[in-house]
Amino acid sequence: MKEVRTKPEEITNMINKWKQSTSGRRSSALDFEEISRKTKRASDVLGKVQNFMNSIADYAKEQDSNK
Repeated sequence: MKEVRTKPEEITNMINKWKQSTSGRRSSALDFEEISRKTKRASDVLGKVQNFMNSIADYAKEQDSNK
């Protein structure tokens, strides 16, 4: 606190530098195209996993019925 009181202009400079360094990371608008693309990809991957699981279940049923 002592440094803040004795050098307020230094603190102001530090705050301004921090704001400049973080301004590129924050985005006020949502990128709906990117969200849509990632959602479609996740849906495709989950669909493939579901198909694989169904194939395993069908194979297990065949093996049980052949016993």
